[in-house]
Amino acid sequence: MPLKQFHFHGKNMQKLHKYFHPSILPAEYDGELPEFSNSEWSKHMESTADYLTTIFSYGYEKKNKKSR
Repeated sequence: MPLKQFHFHGKNMQKLHKYFHPSILPAEYDGELPEFSNSEWSKHMESTADYLTTIFSYGYEKKNKKSR
């Protein structure tokens, strides 16, 4: 399903909570979960940098519609 609209909430957490229940939000968004830390994700990305560089270099060539 294509995305039809964006909602910007700024610092209005009550407005955000109309769309996302506090039980699924981290503390910095007045949620019930612990504060979010991306340090584990960052470590993982750094440790797999060579692999990611390789797979992101893969691709395919598009055939020109006129050459069919």
